Amino acid sequence: MEIFDAHVHIGESLTSGSRTTEESLLRAFDGTGVTGALILPYPLTADPRAAHDLVAEFCARQGPTFVGGGCLNPALPEDVFVAEMERCVHELGFRAVKFHPMCYSMSPLYERAHIVFETADRLGVPVIIHTGRGIPFALPSLAIPRAQEFPNLPIILGHAGYQMYSDEALVSAQICPNIYLETSWCAPRQILQFVRSLGAGRVMMGSDSPLNLPVELAKYEAIDITETERGQCLAGTAHRLFKTQEVQEI
Repeated sequence: MEIFDAHVHIGESLTSGSRTTEESLLRAFDGTGVTGALILPYPLTADPRAAHDLVAEFCARQGPTFVGGGCLNPALPEDVFVAEMERCVHELGFRAVKFHPMCYSMSPLYERAHIVFETADRLGVPVIIHTGRGIPFALPSLAIPRAQEFPNLPIILGHAGYQMYSDEALVSAQICPNIYLETSWCAPRQILQFVRSLGAGRVMMGSDSPLNLPVELAKYEAIDITETERGQCLAGTAHRLFKTQEVQEI
């Protein structure tokens, strides 16, 4: 079965010290069935532009189903933020914008955060919001007003509330049809609830870390869903949102 990792990082983080190399990422993918991924830089890096270039170079070497996402602090001057996101989409071919409330100490509701959603909506790419760890800024429900403000913008709740706040992530998606759930770090029973409540077309598998990929895949093997639903969660939903190929919706 085809697998698309909808949330994984490459590079080095200034906050956690995490470091993911191209070699370690490819080793993690090897033998798992992963044939594509959304590759993101860490949210705080020494040189965001260089971090985006690293993502683009990696994706170019892997093929068209490996796509990048931009991640930049919206506290930077607005023209700097917009110019870099435009470069990411128009020049580097990125397919998403990541917003990290915990690392930026910024709620999605803050006026400064508006530029993230406005820019992504104009560029025609989804926004991924880190949710869960980093309360109160990372509460899943804080995405609701932005999703309602930009009804044509797909908003993906990264980690879908990070298990502790997964019920809130589910309710947010029930309220807003343009909210999707990426399930890294969630419990299998929660993923099953997401699929049954929202449909597999609004749920996607992500690892967040190469070390976590086997665990996340095992969760989807464990839950009682159809093979069609499993295929949608493991690849179809992400392919559709990131426009990597034509996929028939369930």
